[in-house]
Amino acid sequence: MTSWPSGSVPPYKPAAPCAHAIPPTHELYTYAKTFNMHMKFGQHYSCYLSSNVNITVFNTNNNSVSVPVGSRFHQFKTRKNHSVTVFGILFNFTGSGVNTTVQIVEDMILEPWFIDAIADKPDVFLRAHVCRL
Repeated sequence: MTSWPSGSVPPYKPAAPCAHAIPPTHELYTYAKTFNMHMKFGQHYSCYLSSNVNITVFNTNNNSVSVPVGSRFHQFKTRKNHSVTVFGILFNFTGSGVNTTVQIVEDMILEPWFIDAIADKPDVFLRAHVCRL
């Protein structure tokens, strides 16, 4: 947890508590750990980010689909009304387990969701890696 100087407050308050912005790479080596993160954090916290990390799961029709482990990005405003867009990007990781994929950044930035996320042009863009939001 980040410590703030006495009498000061953090610049924003997240929508929900988060353990990590994106999955730590040591959790991606096995499908079971990645699936656990997806189910316990990724589907419940909007600031649990995995912009370019996907996991293959079964949908309601019992078809396998590749979905983000967490949210692709997170947007918020600070107490001083500054808009911030945060991405949780994992670079050059090739050791993920079966049914877990890390998309290369050069391809990720061409995705429609990414283009939509940057269209609003916030005051600040952040690239997070294993940190608390």
